[in-house]
Amino acid sequence: MNQPNADFQRADRKKLIFRAFLSALIVFSAGGCLLFLGKFFPEKAEQTATLSFSGKEYTLEVSRSEAERAKGLSEREDLCTGCGMLFVFEKPGRYSFWMRGMRFPLDIIWLDGEKVVWIERRVPAESEKIMVSDVPADAVVELPAGEADGLERGDEVVLQGRFRP
Repeated sequence: MNQPNADFQRADRKKLIFRAFLSALIVFSAGGCLLFLGKFFPEKAEQTATLSFSGKEYTLEVSRSEAERAKGLSEREDLCTGCGMLFVFEKPGRYSFWMRGMRFPLDIIWLDGEKVVWIERRVPAESEKIMVSDVPADAVVELPAGEADGLERGDEVVLQGRFRP
C-alpha cells in the first residue's frame, strides 16, 4: 500500500523537474532571441543614446529613418529634463533642419563624430528659418533651448549607445 504513494511522489517530482526544465528553456530561448536581434538588427536593440558634455548627461531618442528624421520632435508638447533627440546619418553631409510643427524652442547641435561643428541656439518654435551647418556633420542633436549654453564649436562630447547605421 505504501508503494503506490511513492510512485505518485516520484511522478510529481518528475513533473516538477520537467516544468522547471521547460521554464528554463523558455527563458534562455527568449534571451537568445534578444541577442540575435541585437546582433543582426541593432536598430531594434537600442533606440536611445546618451550624450555627455560639461558635466551634464542627456538621454536621446535615436532617429534613423527618413520618416523619423522628418517628424523629429514636432507635434510634442514638451521635452523632459535631460532628454533630447539624436539624428544619425549614414555619411557626413550638410543636413538642414527647421522648426515646422514645433511647440517649444530648441538648441540644435551638429556633430562630426563627437566633435561639435555647428550650434543653433534657442531656436524659437515654429521658426521659418532653415538651419544648416557650414561644414559636414554625421549627426545632429536637439535639446531643450538653453541646454547647449557653454558648449562651443570644436568642443568634444561623449556619445554612447549602439546608434550608428
